Amino acid sequence: LGATAIEDKLQYKAEETINKFINIGIKICMVTGDKLETAKNIAKSCKLIEQNMDMILVEYNKMIDRNLLEKWLKEEGLLNNQIEDNTANFHYIVNYPPDHMMDLIQPKGKEDMILVGCATEIAAEQKEMIKKSSIQLKDNLIWSIRFALNQFLVDFELNHPNNELERFLITDEIFEDGLKKDTLIHTIKRIYKAKLQCLWLLERTFSQKNINIDEL
Repeated sequence: LGATAIEDKLQYKAEETINKFINIGIKICMVTGDKLETAKNIAKSCKLIEQNMDMILVEYNKMIDRNLLEKWLKEEGLLNNQIEDNTANFHYIVNYPPDHMMDLIQPKGKEDMILVGCATEIAAEQKEMIKKSSIQLKDNLIWSIRFALNQFLVDFELNHPNNELERFLITDEIFEDGLKKDTLIHTIKRIYKAKLQCLWLLERTFSQKNINIDEL
């Protein structure tokens, strides 16, 4: 059984120097990336905070502005409607392009992020063609889609029992500190382009010129 204690001491004469500045009327501001308790302890040790001082703590609430998000979607003509979802704080259906739908969701417990996603079910005739394909062709298709989607820097899930592709889901996350209108719109477009790449790989693999994108 053992114990280790670590103390991050102030620089030599730091307290003395800070006190001199304070005494001649210079206002001191401490900027740190430390945790709140660590920052308070350092401020106390260098006498920036005295024992008899009242402290007011202001914390930044990293919540996404839902109204602003909805405003951006409406401005670009992308908002279709909102649907009920017990697993989400809000769930919008987005149209991009106009005849195509994808989801914009904020999962419960994730107030600082949103998820943009698009699920695609492979059409019945395409599933039949995949089922009748060789093991090698099935394997090549799965890996081609994986490599293609990685190039778009998106997250994805492939549903492929026995290496027979049935469905795929493409998603990407945007967190509050990186959420801007252009980021949102570019993410929506990138998700759709990633889907088109998968559809193109299906068409190329099976030499089908009549794949109906609306059905996939």
